[in-house]
Parts: sequence; C-alpha cells; structure tokens
Amino acid sequence: MDDGLVYTANFPLTALSAQVDFFEFLAATDHVLCLHEVHIGQETEAGDTEAELLGYRIVAGLGAVTSGSGGSAAIIGKKHTGYPTLGATVERNNTTKMVVGSGTLAPWIEDTFHVAAGLHYVPTPEDRPKVSPGDRLTVELAKTPADEISFRGYAVFSEIGG
Repeated sequence: MDDGLVYTANFPLTALSAQVDFFEFLAATDHVLCLHEVHIGQETEAGDTEAELLGYRIVAGLGAVTSGSGGSAAIIGKKHTGYPTLGATVERNNTTKMVVGSGTLAPWIEDTFHVAAGLHYVPTPEDRPKVSPGDRLTVELAKTPADEISFRGYAVFSEIGG
C-alpha cells in the first residue's frame, strides 16, 4: 500500500482547561488525507489525586462542514525533505469544534485515555481513517478536564493522490 507523502503535525506544550480539537485536518481538494497515528502527552498531572480518564473522538466532517475556531496553525514536518509543501490545512487546539452546515459529522473512534499515560492512537494500516479531498478530520478532546492540563502532541498523516 502506498503511504503517499507523509507529514507530521505538532503542537508545543499548551495549557488547556476545556474541550478542544487537538488537531483539525482539512484535506486538499486534490488529495485523500490518511491519519497514521496520534500521540498526546502532558506534563502537569503527575499525582494520583489529579489522574483522570479523558474522552477523545476522531470525527470526519463530510461535505459542507466549517472549521472550528480559537486555534492556531500546527507545526508541520516532512518525512522527506524533498516533499512538496503540504496541500492540506492543519490547525491545532481549536476551542470551538467543527460546525455542520449541510454536511455530516461521522464519528469513527470514541474512546478514553488515562491522562498520566497519554493518548497513543496507532491503527493498523488497513484501519487508518481516510477522508476524501476537501473533507475534514478532527482528533478531539471530548471531555472537559477537571483542571488545567499542559498538553503537547503530534500526529502522523499522509496525502495520497493529486
């Protein structure tokens, strides 16, 4: 299977106290976007009394779905320095989730992770979520933390076709 052009999206240590889209991907209009893995860690919840389970979701936004807001552009890395500029748009830590117009939200994964262990989503190649050109994909913190947590993270993804 062709992995396409593989990139990373990163965000630096960021204090969060609300639900956010850790990552929001908008696939380029001429590429399929494929999510390979997601890793989210934290540096503030070391004690047992602060430990908690947090929900996360991976959701596709199909058709007329608009971006969330309040976030920033993710820091993009290339697996190979000869790759072209990324066609997709990747935002991080949007405090407002995707908005449905006449499109559809399609939840793919809904699960929890222990805040002390972090989130490590690494599907097998045949189970990697893919969205069509022009569609969106988010990795959401779906539960409000009990207190402010300083997260950092990265996602590995590819653009296929073009």
